[in-house]
Amino acid sequence: MHMKPSWVLPIAIFLAAMGLLVDAPAQGQSASCYVSAGIENTHIMVRELDMDGNPKDQIYSGWVDQGQKVPIYSRSGQIDVNYRLASSDKTIGSEDRDCSNGRVISVP
Repeated sequence: MHMKPSWVLPIAIFLAAMGLLVDAPAQGQSASCYVSAGIENTHIMVRELDMDGNPKDQIYSGWVDQGQKVPIYSRSGQIDVNYRLASSDKTIGSEDRDCSNGRVISVP
């Protein structure tokens, strides 16, 4: 009995490898930066912006201690940062910010 070489396995391996390669750039497209608290403990809220500058999903919300920073990962590379100082109950909005290349965005 003569068996023909199976071509199914090499093709399956090739297609699986191509699927991993195609997915790799999508994962690598996330931009990152840091948001730091300046003069006192600060509650920071960060929203993702779409390509038109419209706010989308909240990607971070939490207290950051004075002088500390938190990492932010953004799909678009554009974020909206709002903050509230521990000594105040007023939330302050900031300008839209570029979140890329590990940039540090400081809030008062």
